[in-house]
Amino acid sequence: MVILDSNFYYYRKEKMKKAILLVIAVLGFVSAQAQSVELIPYYGFQLGGSFYYYTQNGKYVEKAKVKDNPNYGVGLNVNVDDETTIELMWNRMDSHTDLYYNFENHRVDVVSEYYTLGGLKNFPNGNVVPFVGGSLGVGVFTFKEGSKTEKATRFAGTLQGGAKIYFSDRVGIRLQARMLIPMYFSGVGLGCGISTGGSSCGGGATFGSEILQGDFTGGLIIKLKD
Repeated sequence: MVILDSNFYYYRKEKMKKAILLVIAVLGFVSAQAQSVELIPYYGFQLGGSFYYYTQNGKYVEKAKVKDNPNYGVGLNVNVDDETTIELMWNRMDSHTDLYYNFENHRVDVVSEYYTLGGLKNFPNGNVVPFVGGSLGVGVFTFKEGSKTEKATRFAGTLQGGAKIYFSDRVGIRLQARMLIPMYFSGVGLGCGISTGGSSCGGGATFGSEILQGDFTGGLIIKLKD
C-alpha cells in the first residue's frame, strides 16, 4: 500500500484545473498574435532517478532506483518571433522501482507525468535552429503496489537544450536533452497504513529525498499556423 503525505508544494485538484484553464486562455491570446504555432509529438528515453528510503522504525537505509524507460509526450510551441518561443509541454514515463522491507522485495509501479509552461531562446541559422530553454509546472507521480494506488503532485521545473531541423516550411524534427529539476517526496509509506492515530503496522518504508530525472527525445514538428 502506498500512503502519500502532501505537505510540500501540494496543488489541490480544483486549483490545478483553474491554473490549466488560465494557461489555455493565455496561450490562446498569444497564439492569435504569434508568428507561428507548432505541434510537436515526441518520443524518447527518460532517466528514472533514484532515492534513499528507510524502514519506519529507522533501522535500515537503502537506495532505490526508478528504472530508466521510454517516455513520450507532446508540446505546443507558440513562436512569438524568430528568437522567442512560448512552450506548453506534457510528458509521461511508465516505470517501476523495487523496495525491500518486511524481509521481502516489493515492486512498486511508478508513473511520472510533467505539465510545464516555459520558454525557448532560439538561435536561427537557416534550416537548423539551436535552442535553450526552461519551464515551470507540476509533476504528477502515481505509485501503485498491488491493488493500491496513490498520487502525489509536486512543483517541477525543467532545463533543456537542442535543435530544430526544418525540411520544409511546415515540417521538421526536434532533438533535445532535458533535465527535470528535483522534487522532494516526504513521508511516502509503503506497506503500512498511517493515520492521525499512528501507524497500523511496524514495517514498511518511507523515503524523503530529492529525485533528479532527465530525458533525451526526438519529435516531429508540424506547423499549424503561419
